[in-house]
Formats: sequence, structure tokens, C-alpha cells
Amino acid sequence: MAIHELATFLNARQVDNERMTTVEQLYNLCEKLDNAKGKLAEVIVLFESGTLFQHGADFDAIIAGVSGDEKAKKLAAQLIFRYFSKFADKGDQALDALFALCENPDINVRERC
Repeated sequence: MAIHELATFLNARQVDNERMTTVEQLYNLCEKLDNAKGKLAEVIVLFESGTLFQHGADFDAIIAGVSGDEKAKKLAAQLIFRYFSKFADKGDQALDALFALCENPDINVRERC
């Protein structure tokens, strides 16, 4: 492999690693959503009336955790189940992420689904 190809490969891998949701990020998202629990019922009513749901991006980041390392995948599966009912509009994305984890070669990841 030429040096230029190797540098391109390493740069692409670094960008992928920066995009991955880590376990620490997942715990922070969980804490953020748990702290907003009192507000979630109010926000859900607003969402159902057509107002955008303010924590949807947080749940999207949790769903993205299924592309992280093995620990992040396990935690993301748990958190998807935990908050699934609060984000009905993202149900298809959440289910797709869980189905993807069901096909993971690691039995420890699959059992979380």
C-alpha cells in the first residue's frame, strides 16, 4: 500500500471514529434525558400538537451508538429500549438499529436486543 493510500485510509478511519458515539457520550445523553423527565410529558404534548420535540437529537445520537464499539452497542440497545416510548416518531429508526444489532456477530451484543 502506497504512503498516500495509507494516509487516506487512516484519515477516513479517524473521521469515522470521531463520528462514533462513545459509551461516555451515551451516559451523558442518558443523564440529560433523565434530567428532562419532568419536562418530557409536557414536551410530548407539544410534539403531538405539532411542535418539534426538543430531545429528538439526543435520541438520534443514542440510536447512532449502535455503530460504536461493542460496549457502546450494548449500552445503546439498552437506552433505545428505555426511551423508545418517548420518541414514537423515531420508532422506525430505533427498530432498524435494534435489528442491525440482532445480526451482530458478537453474542453479547445480540443478547441485549
